[in-house]
Amino acid sequence: MVKKNRKEKIRDLAKSYEPTPHERAALEAYRIQEEESPLAPRLRVTENDGATTICPDHPEPSVGSVLLMEALGTRDWDFLEGFLTQLAGAGAKGRKVDGQTLNFLLSVVKGIAPKDQVEAHARGPNGRRAHSDDDVRVATNACENYSAAR
Repeated sequence: MVKKNRKEKIRDLAKSYEPTPHERAALEAYRIQEEESPLAPRLRVTENDGATTICPDHPEPSVGSVLLMEALGTRDWDFLEGFLTQLAGAGAKGRKVDGQTLNFLLSVVKGIAPKDQVEAHARGPNGRRAHSDDDVRVATNACENYSAAR
């Protein structure tokens, strides 16, 4: 067996991964779908002095809230706030809102592309709540620029 010299080893390391034709097709289909119909933003969960705040993970929270409402088939701010509070309760671990679980639950509902808020609620947590409204400040109440989009 012939040993590779140092330059050959470096050149081999520098070679980038080359996707298969199937992988390239899947990546291109994903890119096109993302351009044509981008996903609504995820939710960001923060804790400060015992209070949990849930906001759209978007540079402009009011725009993120509108994108979430669109994905949930509603234009009603009260529905968005109540629905996210229910999701937060359903996705909580004890008294702590788990961001990963919350985003998973939201993605399930967004994935069915509800045509209205009744359909979104029917597919959501249906009132399961682990928190009082004072414990969780949901998207529209706690984020800056809330009133700008209303």
